[in-house]
Amino acid sequence: MHLAAGLIAAALVLFSAVPAARALTAAPLAFDFAVDPGESASGEIRLFNEQSYAVIVRAEALNFEASEGDEGRGIPNFYPPGEDRGGRALAPWLVLPEPLVIPAGARQSARFQVNVPTGAEPGSRFGAVQLAFTPLDGPGSGVGVSGAIASLILLRVNGESVESLSLTGFRADRKLAESLPIRFQVSVDNAGTVHLRPSGTINIRNLFGRQVASIEVNPEGRSALPGAARRFDAAWEGRRFAFGPYKADLAIQYGQDGALAGQASFSVFPWKPLVAVFGGVFAVVYALWYTLKRIHKR
Repeated sequence: MHLAAGLIAAALVLFSAVPAARALTAAPLAFDFAVDPGESASGEIRLFNEQSYAVIVRAEALNFEASEGDEGRGIPNFYPPGEDRGGRALAPWLVLPEPLVIPAGARQSARFQVNVPTGAEPGSRFGAVQLAFTPLDGPGSGVGVSGAIASLILLRVNGESVESLSLTGFRADRKLAESLPIRFQVSVDNAGTVHLRPSGTINIRNLFGRQVASIEVNPEGRSALPGAARRFDAAWEGRRFAFGPYKADLAIQYGQDGALAGQASFSVFPWKPLVAVFGGVFAVVYALWYTLKRIHKR
C-alpha cells in the first residue's frame, strides 16, 4: 500500500504544474549518466523541507519505463526494484542514502551511487531514487508515508550500441486555419538500445519560398526511450499577419550523427478580417455610385 501511494505521489509531484503536497522539494529531478562497465557514478539530490515541522526521509530504489499511450507528456511508469522489464532495470545497481532527518525550513542533501557491473551490456537502463517523507511531529506524525518525491536516473552503459530513431509522423493541427497559432506534432519511435534526445527546427516557408519563421523542436531536451514512441509539440505563434499556403520543413538531429526530415503543408485564410475589408470597400464604392447617380439625375 505504501509503495503504491508513493508511486502515485512521486508521479504527481514530478510532473504536475502544482504539486499535491508542498512538504518537501527536491532538485534536480533527473540525472543522465554515461558510465563504462565496472565504473561508478554518483549524484546529489538537494532537499528542502518547506513545512513548519521536521520530517524523516527514507530512500527507495525503483525502476521505470515509458508509459504506454503517453507519448506526449512522458510520464514514467514506475515498477518495483525486483522486476526487470526488457533488461532495462537500474534499481539493483543503486546504492541509496541512509534515512535523513530534516528540521523545519532546513535544507539537506541525499547522495546516491550507481555501480555498473563489469560485465554489463551496453545500452540504457532507467531507475529512480524515491524519497518518502513522514512528519516527526506536527500533522500526521507517525502515520505511514505522507508523501514522496522522486529523481529519475537515465544511465547509458558505454560500449557498442544502436542509435535508431524513425519519424512516424509530422503534421500541422489544421490544414486550413483562420489565424495563428499553428501547432505541430513530431512523432518518433526509438528502435535502438539507448535513450536519445532529438532536437531540431521547423522552418516555415510561404508561397514564394521565403522563410517566415523558425521553430525549435524539443528545446527542453526530453528523451525518447528505447522501444517506445515519443511525441514533441511545437507551435508557430505570434501576432503577425499570415495569409496563403505554407510549407513546414522539419530537420531533426539525434545521437552521434543521426538525422530525420519531414514536411507538412497548411494554409491560413483570415476570412473574418478579409470580409470586413471587402465589406468596407463595397460600402464605399456603393456610396460613391449612389451619390454620382443622384447628381446625374439632377
